[in-house]
Amino acid sequence: MKPVTHILFSEAFCMIFATFANIVLKPIDIVIIAISSMLPDIDDTKSFIGRAFHPVSNYLERNVGRRTITHSLAGIGVVAVVLSPLLFLKAGVAYSMILLSILGHIIIDCVNKEGVNMFYPNLARVVIPKDEKIRLEENSKAENVLLYVFIGLLLILFPLNQTGIRPALHYLIRTPD
Repeated sequence: MKPVTHILFSEAFCMIFATFANIVLKPIDIVIIAISSMLPDIDDTKSFIGRAFHPVSNYLERNVGRRTITHSLAGIGVVAVVLSPLLFLKAGVAYSMILLSILGHIIIDCVNKEGVNMFYPNLARVVIPKDEKIRLEENSKAENVLLYVFIGLLLILFPLNQTGIRPALHYLIRTPD
């Protein structure tokens, strides 16, 4: 998937979670989500983050493989442990958004033809949907349509997140008197 697809899906995924958890996302949270949504692609030397951290991405790509540990629940577990000091610094929202955005990246990668090794070290690929003809190809028209869907979803979710579900519902169902 394109980097923008990962970012927009992870933003929408985290925004839904935050909205229903009554967490108002700040601009810094949105930036954190965008950056961390790219982290799993550190195993690809051709990706944006892979080029930025070339020694790490080169090692991962050669020794572990693409879309393996960094695209797995085990990888999220490693990140959760490494970043656990954030919880002691009262940065629980940032901690949660990082983990959710990585999970969002993994979920959206399941939708493309390759799938991911979500249960690494088990090498079975997780793909959604099962029929390969329906799954997305990278840089396809279908992926571009999906981008517009995510943008539309974010245009609805962002104000909803900022006001909260309860006030939004009160606004929608208010009576003239």
